[in-house]
Amino acid sequence: MNVITLCNLFLLLMLQPSWSLDPYYKACYPRACGNLSIGYPFYIRGVQEPYCGYPNFGVTCDRNNRSIINISGDNYIIQNISYDDQSVRVTRSAFLHPVFHCIHSIPNLTFNDPRFQLSTSHKTILLLQNCTENSILNLYSIWGFWGFF
Repeated sequence: MNVITLCNLFLLLMLQPSWSLDPYYKACYPRACGNLSIGYPFYIRGVQEPYCGYPNFGVTCDRNNRSIINISGDNYIIQNISYDDQSVRVTRSAFLHPVFHCIHSIPNLTFNDPRFQLSTSHKTILLLQNCTENSILNLYSIWGFWGFF
């Protein structure tokens, strides 16, 4: 081998490590939790490093493979993430508990952060508490599968 070929080979061997994947990229590629792909701005706590996502966007993957995020001190189950629409649909975990009968207090969830905005297509949910059956019937007609109640 001549000296020029040997120098070129040496340079290629020296450059090869820089061609490999960035360790941050390897640590932060999207991971699955149930049927959801969790990627930036979210990260899975205990699986990915906090630098993989936005502060306070850590998601816990529970034993039932549900993605749980804590917002304002309450746990919410992530139902869907649309990275294209930049939207996330959540349900308060207490509402999905198998022995859900009554929540004694439902805190107000206020988004003072400009990163969050309610969808224009959101629906209002009315939860009545400590009402007698008669007072509910007098105030609202409730549509069910078999007609109005």
